[in-house]
Amino acid sequence: MTWRPRATRRRTTRSTGPLARVRSPRPVNVSVSRSRHTVTTLRIGYFKDFKSSNAILLEADTDGLRALAQLFRSLAAGTLDNVGLHDLPFVEAHHGVLVTATRSAHDRGARHADARPAFLWERTEDGWRDAADKLDVLSQHKEGHQYLDADEDEVVIQVSKGEYGDDWWREHG
Repeated sequence: MTWRPRATRRRTTRSTGPLARVRSPRPVNVSVSRSRHTVTTLRIGYFKDFKSSNAILLEADTDGLRALAQLFRSLAAGTLDNVGLHDLPFVEAHHGVLVTATRSAHDRGARHADARPAFLWERTEDGWRDAADKLDVLSQHKEGHQYLDADEDEVVIQVSKGEYGDDWWREHG
């Protein structure tokens, strides 16, 4: 008898935070894959002096990377103006970090939004498309990372897959 993976159910969720209607004139739909054993996840954390730079670390599984790439393509296409990554149903934000991704005419990258651990991540159409393409490549590997950098970043954005895991996040996240 050969083993066959269980079919996953697709569920569409909407951003329901207090600014959901302000963020975009259209509903924000993100597919979340759920199976009996796994749930799509994306962890976000801000770390000072992380590998010699202040960094926002995003770590995701394959489905989380695909969902994030889909979101970036929506930003690139203009079907989404901005979104709080921390508000997404599959995101686990550590230490109250807030990351708002927005489409802009100028590729400013990531920077502090105010004194709290809040960040504004501004990319152009090409910048979001490039970020989505990098996530597609990363999703095809067992582990690795990509830097989603822009010319004016104040904070490094690193997206990782399979490098840190639950124990690391419990200790450092």
